[in-house]
Amino acid sequence: MVQQGLGFGQHSKEDVDASAAKDRIDVLVDQLNHHNHLYHVLDAPEIDDRAYDLLFRELDELEEKHPDFRRADSPTQRVGGAPVDGLEKFPHRVPMLSLANAFDAQDLIDFEQRIRKGLGDAVPSVLQYVVEPKFDGLAMELIYEDGVLVGAGTRGDGQVGENVLHNMKTVRTIPLHLAGAVPGHLSVRGEVIFDLAGFEKMNETRLARGEAAFKNPRNAAAGTVRQLDPTVAQERPLQFFAHSIGEGLNAESHFALIETLANLGFQTASLTRLCAGMDEVIEAIGAIGAARNGLSYEIDGAVVKINDNAH
Repeated sequence: MVQQGLGFGQHSKEDVDASAAKDRIDVLVDQLNHHNHLYHVLDAPEIDDRAYDLLFRELDELEEKHPDFRRADSPTQRVGGAPVDGLEKFPHRVPMLSLANAFDAQDLIDFEQRIRKGLGDAVPSVLQYVVEPKFDGLAMELIYEDGVLVGAGTRGDGQVGENVLHNMKTVRTIPLHLAGAVPGHLSVRGEVIFDLAGFEKMNETRLARGEAAFKNPRNAAAGTVRQLDPTVAQERPLQFFAHSIGEGLNAESHFALIETLANLGFQTASLTRLCAGMDEVIEAIGAIGAARNGLSYEIDGAVVKINDNAH
């Protein structure tokens, strides 16, 4: 009797085709995410738009044929989907606190005196600080599980914000999948903004369509992030800059943390500076102020942080 069917170790043509499709999807996702990071974060593209679009189309067609192999970090998932019914609450496991204000050099000196008093015998002779530009945008927390973006929430009252993952997945400077070794749970915090050139171009398009122009980038960013329809956010040139974490990374210093975030694929502020002592802090704040009008995005000051995380 002749036995029909598959023997051990044999595969049908459909199995082979599916396996090849999965392998190709994985290659395309990794390639496209790599080129997306080069273009949108590092401003150093290696291929032109047509080559990127052809790879994207191939991936999209393969995923349509094999939806079970579609990855959460696929660039096709940045494309806006159906509108959500409403914004759900987004609780912060670690509160997103507000900043205290300083208006002159004396406020900074008083700040250091409070630090020295609080540290007591543990205070070093020279304290290190990190000075960063203060983005004029909307505070955001991103949640990653095993390196994959699974959540995004506004600051809200610091304890509970709004779930806006559907919109943040369309922002090309937000990695959908993190590179390198990452913790199982990671919350990254930063600011969502418009770059000024993109904001002006968007307003020109709106005026040409007979729509009202947005008054300023910050309000436009806040309104865009809270849209229920992700196709709205997809069409607008939002950017995300990472500046801190809620939980998940253990860096000895804030400056080292910023470098780690950059290595994971996040966009960080180019004017960030490590300073030894308050005199260098004041100098760094002046440098940010001098560069302010030449930046491609709006800021409303500088942020001063103690560098040593133990302190």
